[in-house]
Amino acid sequence: GKGDRVFVQLPRIPEWYFTVLGCLKLGAVPMPGTSLLMPRDIEYRVNAAEACLIVTDSVGAARADEVTDACPSLRAKVLVGGDLVGWESFESGMAGASDEAASVDPTASDDPLLIYFTSGTTGHAKMVLHTHASYGIGHEITARFWHDLGPDDVHWTVSDMGWAKAAWGKLFGQWSLGAAVVMWNVIGKPDVDRMLRIIAEHRITSFCAPPTLYRAFVQLDLAQYDWSGLRHCASAGEPLNPEVIETWK
Repeated sequence: GKGDRVFVQLPRIPEWYFTVLGCLKLGAVPMPGTSLLMPRDIEYRVNAAEACLIVTDSVGAARADEVTDACPSLRAKVLVGGDLVGWESFESGMAGASDEAASVDPTASDDPLLIYFTSGTTGHAKMVLHTHASYGIGHEITARFWHDLGPDDVHWTVSDMGWAKAAWGKLFGQWSLGAAVVMWNVIGKPDVDRMLRIIAEHRITSFCAPPTLYRAFVQLDLAQYDWSGLRHCASAGEPLNPEVIETWK
């Protein structure tokens, strides 16, 4: 319901969108977490926010099961993909749901939208609450002016779904402007050659990645790839050295 906090730890799969957008429509507040979070991290976030629900996959469920007895606010756990004792099936719930839209109260511009936790580099991760207007609507500026997007663009932001970069690089501004987004569920170490071929295969026009990936890209023979669709690139997360920028350009 409205105001409930929902911990979401899912990889780069469509169910992340279903879960997050469903929460936003209801006025519930999703708390995305990265795939790197371990049991103690899950326990800390659930308790800090008094979350009532966890939505995750089998990897996250195994970690969560180690600590959920220490999370008194939890009322339910939902598993995406597979069946597990003590967990409700996301797929079964979707299959049994009505085709009619639920009747919900409209959200206001100053209602809570999302909770993100900082990286915790200087101590415990800090909880940061964002509202509908400042974050959801505000990131249209990101997509329009930083990613240079319009309704005919295909954009790819490379990011784990638990980072804030997923919200401002794969959802709010991009969809508001009518751009399509690309999502590839990388498991383990990314195949950088495959990533560059995906850019050509899917005619990606706008691309955003962390500096570590650009540094890996420039080690390849860039002349072998098709760049005819790509017109705009961005980077985020840390400084990108000028030599890499020049080689990529």
